[in-house]
Amino acid sequence: MPDRISVVIADDAQLTIDGLRILLQNIGYIYVIAAAKTPREVVELAKRIQPNVIVIDLKWGGDEKVGAELIGEIRKFSPVSTVIAITAYPLLLPRAINAGADVGLEKTFSRQELISTIRQSDYKSRANRIENTLVSLIRASMNSRDVGQTNSLREKLADLRTAMVQLQALDHEYNFQDHPAYNENRRRLLQRIHAI
Repeated sequence: MPDRISVVIADDAQLTIDGLRILLQNIGYIYVIAAAKTPREVVELAKRIQPNVIVIDLKWGGDEKVGAELIGEIRKFSPVSTVIAITAYPLLLPRAINAGADVGLEKTFSRQELISTIRQSDYKSRANRIENTLVSLIRASMNSRDVGQTNSLREKLADLRTAMVQLQALDHEYNFQDHPAYNENRRRLLQRIHAI
């Protein structure tokens, strides 16, 4: 199973917050660590906590623009958090994706669909961070041609091996080897490495 996945729920309706908490309880690795009922709380929690995942409603107080605006703010203060936009109004989902949401779900989602989306989003986010480390280490290694930088190159290659082991462990942890997200991440990583 994955490492602990911290989740913040952001919705102006307490009933939705309570319902999402119930859906996500007793999963074992998904922990709802906070909830926000106002736009200000959403931004403050994103800044302070920087959770793995933020599940955010798109319509706040009847205003259809607030959710997308909040996603833009979240991206500024917590760029590593995965943002899952939820709404009872599917026409709002493209706006959320354009604002920076990673995934959009209609509020008719099942418990399993929500859990699966959180797991896949967390996997993708963690894999992207490791892959970015890999690519930067490869670039740095290729630029270290000076003989005086041999020790630095050895350290970078050790870091590269560590990042590759982390990526393999992540793949194993999520058991996504046969999943489209896994294949897409591998394809993208290979393209990035070949482009160097």
